[in-house]
Amino acid sequence: MGCSASYRPLVVVGPSGVGKGTLIQKVFDRYVDKFSFSVSYTTRAPRPGEENGVHYHFIEQEQFQKMEDEDGFIESCDVHTKKYGTAVCELDRIKKEKRIPVLDIDVQGASKVHSKGIASLFIFVKPIDSDNLDEIRKVLSERLHGRGTENEEQIQGRVDKAAGEIEAFQKSSFFNYTLVNDDLEKAAQRFFEILEKEYKKELD
Repeated sequence: MGCSASYRPLVVVGPSGVGKGTLIQKVFDRYVDKFSFSVSYTTRAPRPGEENGVHYHFIEQEQFQKMEDEDGFIESCDVHTKKYGTAVCELDRIKKEKRIPVLDIDVQGASKVHSKGIASLFIFVKPIDSDNLDEIRKVLSERLHGRGTENEEQIQGRVDKAAGEIEAFQKSSFFNYTLVNDDLEKAAQRFFEILEKEYKKELD
């Protein structure tokens, strides 16, 4: 490891259906023991199959509020009356293990990380190389239908939210890279090239 390695967080943002999770997994598979997923804290109850400390840190509302009051989060948000947050202690833990923290959050969360002056690498994943929202909505809808895991109303809700994410991204100015995932292998290769350039010392 290079002595000047900084282990700055890798913040990956993108709408539902863009293949963000698959790309992140490819990074973990390629760079074993170099990256580590930052496990978010939440006040919602675990869903079937979810494990505390693996999928989320499940905590009570009072504990979450205490962490917020003590500036324990680098970003947090409310989603349907439940709270979610990226904890400072989680990033510190990962950096102590000499790994790069990976954050999978939305544009709003990424904006909070950036506004706090935390040196990070911000990457936005788009489904196609276009800024046309109608085209993007169509592609995401097709991808979500292809999964076959949700009904029409759920898909429409995800597409609406995705369009909002794209609009928020278009209004932002802090992202370092835009990654187009219209071909998974090409997108993964481009992702690797970015990481090799940006985390040269950490990946040596």
